Amino acid sequence: MFADPISGGMFGGLNGGGQSGSAGSLATILGEYLRNVMSGQIAASGPLGQNFYDPNRSFAQNVLDPRAIESATDIALSLGAGPSKPFISKGTEAPLFDLSRIAEVPNMPQEMLPRTTPARGLPDRYKAVDTPETEERMISYFDQGAKMPGGAGLGWYNTMPLRERFQGQLGPEEGDQAWRKYFDYIAATSPQNPVPQNIRSGSYLYGLDRRGEPFPDNIIQNARGQWVWADDASKPPSPFGMLPTSMQNALKVRNEGGMDVLKNPKPPSFGSNLKGNYAPLTIDMHNLRALQYGDDAAGPGYGYLESLQQPWAEQVGVTPAQWQSSVWVGAGKDTGLMSPPEPFMATFESKIRQTAKAMGLSPDELLDRFIRGEIPGFK
Repeated sequence: MFADPISGGMFGGLNGGGQSGSAGSLATILGEYLRNVMSGQIAASGPLGQNFYDPNRSFAQNVLDPRAIESATDIALSLGAGPSKPFISKGTEAPLFDLSRIAEVPNMPQEMLPRTTPARGLPDRYKAVDTPETEERMISYFDQGAKMPGGAGLGWYNTMPLRERFQGQLGPEEGDQAWRKYFDYIAATSPQNPVPQNIRSGSYLYGLDRRGEPFPDNIIQNARGQWVWADDASKPPSPFGMLPTSMQNALKVRNEGGMDVLKNPKPPSFGSNLKGNYAPLTIDMHNLRALQYGDDAAGPGYGYLESLQQPWAEQVGVTPAQWQSSVWVGAGKDTGLMSPPEPFMATFESKIRQTAKAMGLSPDELLDRFIRGEIPGFK
């Protein structure tokens, strides 16, 4: 299908077997060509490859090269392509991201995170969930989540389309670093935070960090030893509210480069999954409820509960992250899930569109401004 960019063979699946007037759009043809060039299926040659393709650039950067657009236009018209929607959908309702491969495991390093072993042994309450009934129930939850449309279960953590956008806006190295920083703030503010609000909280902190502005950090301990905001004026402005402990997490990200994965394993594990490392398993309150462990934090048994579920993930042929996210959506009705049962990227795009409408911008312009740190955060 992708043999010859001139004869039409490369676009055989897009142009109806050479029938004039039934070709795919310019955006589809260019995107399809680039995906296959960058995956090594065809050589970087021909009128498109010779003119613009650079293997050291991201997909988004190659796509947005004006020479690519010009060359692809000539080829698309020669194949009888119909009118094309703008590739980056400025002012249109076209999707911002290509989620067609979202259920795939990202091509990123896959490595476990360190875990603690209780010095006095594991309390019995953790071992109590290791039963055949628990395994059967969890696999049933997984099956329900994995079958949900749109990659809601298996593709929940895949944020590679957003990484491409960051790199297209800021360059390969800076874009990757900024993308990682955003998801560190997502992770920091994730405890007890539904996904839409989590996306909003992370966007607020990312913007402050990007602009070099201070974080609200006036947090004190009350008489019961709980961390609280010193007063209402100390809290982040509406609608960016978050727990004081989440702000403490965020300050560790900003000032220390990250959170302590041994003392507080859930947020760093969650962030690692969102950044493409699917080896760690995120154990949040919904995972604990699905296990029928209860609402207490995993605490010193985090590593044990992770090792308990890893063989179940292997048994059904998925990574630990895909196992957890599929159980997360599949068990949602039983665990009180308050987030949409859809991939992170779908919820993220909804938040982009909501904010763009409120600010009178196109979704693409809003997204680019967010990446550059030019907006306060998402609505």
